[in-house]
Amino acid sequence: MKLVKLFGKLILTLGLAIAGTILFSMLLIPWLTEEQFLWWSIFPQEAAFIGASFLAWIAFEKRSLKEMGLAATAPFHPFAIGAGLGIAMIGTVFLLLWPSPWLEVVAFRWDEAVLLSVLSAALGFLAVAAGEEIFTRGYVQTLLVEHLGVWGGIIITSLLFSLLHLLNPHTSLMPMFNLFLAGVLLGVVKEASGNLWMPIGLHFTWNLTQEVLSLPVSGMQMTSDPPVKAVENGPAWLTGGPFGLEGGIAVTLLLLLAILWFVWRYPEKFKAKGVTSAAKPLR
Repeated sequence: MKLVKLFGKLILTLGLAIAGTILFSMLLIPWLTEEQFLWWSIFPQEAAFIGASFLAWIAFEKRSLKEMGLAATAPFHPFAIGAGLGIAMIGTVFLLLWPSPWLEVVAFRWDEAVLLSVLSAALGFLAVAAGEEIFTRGYVQTLLVEHLGVWGGIIITSLLFSLLHLLNPHTSLMPMFNLFLAGVLLGVVKEASGNLWMPIGLHFTWNLTQEVLSLPVSGMQMTSDPPVKAVENGPAWLTGGPFGLEGGIAVTLLLLLAILWFVWRYPEKFKAKGVTSAAKPLR
């Protein structure tokens, strides 16, 4: 009965988030062109997911946001660690593929238009990272871990995370599997660090670094003037093709290695069941 009530709350919260997304997005339609709407719709969507998560957490759980993983003290340090990890992971895949015939850098550029484009993408991806992590890892995973244990909570949350991207362009089996693994990694980082700031930072730069390199992010691109122009020439199973690096086996291996490293480095966080949000921050 407890699980029925739990999943009922999760479904209701997801429904509120989707309804809020539709309502807030409709308010933008009269003011924007179709091209502008694709970018600006990010903000009402993520605002709806954050708002629904906070509302459900406070109304249903009657608990502080700190218990969700949003402790107000010193958020910059774990965020910076996560951001550095995201840059390092995507940068590693890019640098390994660059000398091969499968990925070619054809141009570099830096001017005012590029700067504005990168700043715009950074703002959008920060909103995406915050919205998706607060809803999935903050609200959903925290509750599932309490009821199903650490791995049960991480795996089910990661399945939901991948399904939320099901309608992205160029989606297929390999990209969906990698999105599931990305969800597992973000979930593992959340449990290991005991906060949401680190997975938000990782999610943010994981997306932004691909965008800056002119590579699709989960099948989409937001930056019209990236500083680096790269072209993927390799097979889609390796480089990801039109879905971006996240659709290739190179990222599959990287995600698996990162997950295994966190589990090996912090084994105590993945043995006990229940809330791990009180865990000591990573150093």
